[in-house]
Amino acid sequence: MGCDPTTGRTGAAAVVNATTEAINLGRPRPYDLRHSFASLMIRDGNTSIVELAEQLGHSPTETLKTYAHVFAEHRRQPRVPASDLIRAARSAS
Repeated sequence: MGCDPTTGRTGAAAVVNATTEAINLGRPRPYDLRHSFASLMIRDGNTSIVELAEQLGHSPTETLKTYAHVFAEHRRQPRVPASDLIRAARSAS
C-alpha cells in the first residue's frame, strides 16, 4: 500500500487520505465515500436496492431505511449516469 506523508501511517487509509488531500477534498470519512457511492448508484438508476445492498454489505431493508430519502428525492428525476455526475463535479471544482 502507500504511506501518508503527514502521519507516516501506511495502508488503505493512508492512500485514501493522501489522494483526497492531493485533490483538495480534505479527509472524508469512509462513511462519506460510502454514502456518495450509494447516492451515485441510486441516481444512476441502473442498480436495484438488492444489488446496492449487496455492494454495501447491508440487507435490502437496512439499505432502503438508510437511503429512502435519496430514492424519494430522485424518483421523479431523469436518470443520470454516475460518470456524468462525477464529470460535472470535477469540472465545477
